[in-house]
Amino acid sequence: MLTDYLEEARNICQALDSASYRLSREPSALKEVMRLFHTLKGSSGFMGFDTITELCHLAEDRVSAMDKPPEGFAQFLRSLAGTLEEVMGEIESTGAELPSCREKLRPFVEALSAEDYSVFLEAAGFEGSPGIRITPEKLDRILAFLGEAEATKNRLSRERSRLPRDLARAFHELELSMDALRDEIMGLRMVDMGRYLRRLGILVQEMADQLGKRVEMVALGSEIQVDKAVADGVMDAMVHLIRNALDHGIEPPQERERLGKPPAGRITIEITQEGNRVRIAVSDDGAGVGMEKLRAKAEEIYGKMELEPLDNESRGVGYHQIFYSFKIQYSFGIFRNQGYRSGIRVFGC
Repeated sequence: MLTDYLEEARNICQALDSASYRLSREPSALKEVMRLFHTLKGSSGFMGFDTITELCHLAEDRVSAMDKPPEGFAQFLRSLAGTLEEVMGEIESTGAELPSCREKLRPFVEALSAEDYSVFLEAAGFEGSPGIRITPEKLDRILAFLGEAEATKNRLSRERSRLPRDLARAFHELELSMDALRDEIMGLRMVDMGRYLRRLGILVQEMADQLGKRVEMVALGSEIQVDKAVADGVMDAMVHLIRNALDHGIEPPQERERLGKPPAGRITIEITQEGNRVRIAVSDDGAGVGMEKLRAKAEEIYGKMELEPLDNESRGVGYHQIFYSFKIQYSFGIFRNQGYRSGIRVFGC
């Protein structure tokens, strides 16, 4: 029962995030938002998750009274969708709505009660609000200054044995403080992969609608944090993989049913932490690219040709595009089961 609830709740979170981007040009999306909150309210009440139920009841009431989205509401809704998804992760781990879940949702309840989303956005430091924002470039400069300070510290450390005891103790405390400062600064560069996975979920549905295919995206590991530069680089690669999977891998519903598969295809993105490395695996349950058909089509257009043979494992997953997409050192692993499943695993620090 909890598994079904979490699956539905996460789908609602993705739908709320998607709707938030359409509110400015489609005020009618407010009805969809109201319906989503109503659905989550009912299922959360059934599960006994009182804080989520209260939040959804309040949000449903507020949205039902809106003729158009008030200023800042779209950003508020995106933030709420992301936080709800984090809460679902905690509920999945513990099986209960702990006080930590209530504390995470409290600012959203307060903003809805006051119907003042600008105050919430200011406190959260959203772009476009008066809150303080630190760009990655500023963080890089801070890290550069810290690196210079550490170089000076390392030169001084060679003279530590000559220092009086009280100064040696103070120098040790300085080292600990500088290490902690570096960790805190590096932590500011970390972002949840959930925000990127929600964007990919929107892309999957939009492309599937355009292609007349039915596809669901399963995202695992949205709570894992990585450096923003790494996440941005991986995003481009995953978009390419998803486009390949939808264009060439996932079959139309009628073809899937003929093959004995569910009419809706599935794209799975799994992110896991392995020590100090992050593992990203993208796979689909489609047939992949038929190499003989590809050869026949190429010869139909260009005539008879000698093609360099490809090993079976490197077909249909956009390996070369992925390889050249990265400016940082990564390692790759490709897997493919003919006619059923293909994917790529990316390892990055």
